[in-house]
Amino acid sequence: MVRPASAPGLRPARVGLLAWTAAFLLTSCGAVPATPVVPPAAANRFLHGFHLGVVVQPGLLLSGLALKPTGESLVRLLAADHLRTVRLLASGEPPRVLAALHQGGWHTVFAELKAAHVQAILLLDGQRRPDGRFVRGVVSSHGLIRRPSVYIADEEAMLADIRRQEGGHLPVSLAAVDVGNEPLVDSANLPALTALVRAIRADLHGRPVTIGGWHTPGGYHGQGVFNQPQVTSRVAPLEDFVSVHLYPDGLLTTANTTSTRPATYLPYARRYLETVLAESGNKPVFVEEFGGQNGLAPASNRRLVGSPAHQQAVVEAVLQAMAALRSRGILGGTAWVVEPYQYGNHAVLCDRWSLICFEPARVLPALGSLAAYARAYHGNPPGGG
Repeated sequence: MVRPASAPGLRPARVGLLAWTAAFLLTSCGAVPATPVVPPAAANRFLHGFHLGVVVQPGLLLSGLALKPTGESLVRLLAADHLRTVRLLASGEPPRVLAALHQGGWHTVFAELKAAHVQAILLLDGQRRPDGRFVRGVVSSHGLIRRPSVYIADEEAMLADIRRQEGGHLPVSLAAVDVGNEPLVDSANLPALTALVRAIRADLHGRPVTIGGWHTPGGYHGQGVFNQPQVTSRVAPLEDFVSVHLYPDGLLTTANTTSTRPATYLPYARRYLETVLAESGNKPVFVEEFGGQNGLAPASNRRLVGSPAHQQAVVEAVLQAMAALRSRGILGGTAWVVEPYQYGNHAVLCDRWSLICFEPARVLPALGSLAAYARAYHGNPPGGG
């Protein structure tokens, strides 16, 4: 999603958040490496079980909570609702936040997560230096990684920065690493992605690696076609688990952004995940992003799209699809996005995808649905139908 531009039979649970109302040359031929063997100790940490949570920017964890009448940290409120997985997304954070993370902030973030028993999937960014500086010319406007060695070095530097702050070790709460958000997947870019995964995997001491969604050439004005499930087979051989981004009200051929019935979106969500599972080569699948539009902030065309009830319906449809396919390899998912996503230095008080708004202070019902499923399934072994 970062691009320029209630469980069955359960009543939705009251969520705690309501309390505060708110090596490139070696692979240049395009060959795909053999499926990696992840050490059991690392595999048991993430590749088994069923995990639910949210996408969050680390700056919010670093600063506490932007809206905090209770004085509690966001991560503890999430943990109280059994939302014990976060996808940490530093892309888009302003330089001052990235500089703070570089100057010891990563230790603060991961200490918060550890104390609350929350695990993290960390998204790396090959276009940013650890201190927040943007590196131009590394990736083309269409997503081609033009300078793989620089891209890899920047991602390695972020991991090295975190390791330095942790006394030479990776954080206990770091469960997995995502090496790229919706990268271009075509014959020209696959060698760079292969080299990237290989290099980062070597730094992780057995933690699993994934690629966060994808796009292929084409689309409106050549901006790309995003997250088509048939592309899974091209990226799955690189990964330890497949990560998909699923937005039923945006990916449907005829998008329905008004329905408030989960049944409108459930067939598509289930078919999508079944296709990904069939194309994954027996790799487990994590729904790294999913969500619906809340109608509380304008879309890019300045129109209000969706409603809180519509957002809840979409989220519940994806949750139902994931729950039904647990036994076939669905690991769970993280909803986009818990707080209004901050693009650069401009404060955003409400985002059309967010599960909470800062002004007016409001927790949206979709978060209650997510918490209901988390309360029902957290810690249970896979066993859905």
